[in-house]
Amino acid sequence: MPLGSMADRFGWPEDDADLYGQPRELYRVMSEGERGRLAMNFAGALAGVPDFIVDRFVGHLEKVSAELSSGVRDGIAKKRAIAKPELTDLLTETHTHAAGGDQKPQMAVSADD
Repeated sequence: MPLGSMADRFGWPEDDADLYGQPRELYRVMSEGERGRLAMNFAGALAGVPDFIVDRFVGHLEKVSAELSSGVRDGIAKKRAIAKPELTDLLTETHTHAAGGDQKPQMAVSADD
């Protein structure tokens, strides 16, 4: 099967001007719900990743959309706060009462207290 002139090498553009055009346009045509889900999917995947990698990835997202990059950063912060079960355990105390055994508090202590 002859390939003709379509089989050829194509080089990278000389600058980064167009590398973000396609994802920027895709993000632009997404609905608000799709944009939110995309940001939260990225955030979920990046919540356990070292900060220097997150910074690089979010730097690329910034070139696509400032809204997307800030949504991902906010989502990462929320997921990292939830992903600390030891903090939750500390904020929900269990007291031992000498006469009656374990006694749970009436209400959990919140981070704002």
